[in-house]
Amino acid sequence: MLYISEFSRCLTKLLLVNFLAVSQHSQYVLWGTLVSWVPYMIVISLVAPRWGTNKAILAGLITFFVLAFIFTILVERYHWFQ
Repeated sequence: MLYISEFSRCLTKLLLVNFLAVSQHSQYVLWGTLVSWVPYMIVISLVAPRWGTNKAILAGLITFFVLAFIFTILVERYHWFQ
């Protein structure tokens, strides 16, 4: 009987740790998407009428990758979502 309760305790702890990790990762993905994808769409919608589609998409992609890179650096530096 002792083994079952110990197994149950370890399993519960493992599930809580995994749940916390999944929760933190989903927050990281959500915030990363908001930080980089929303400005990408704004840049495309504002620049496309003036520069054309191809140049607007290029400007949007540059904006997306720069902001995603900065977000990743900040997350690593300040240990967010850990």
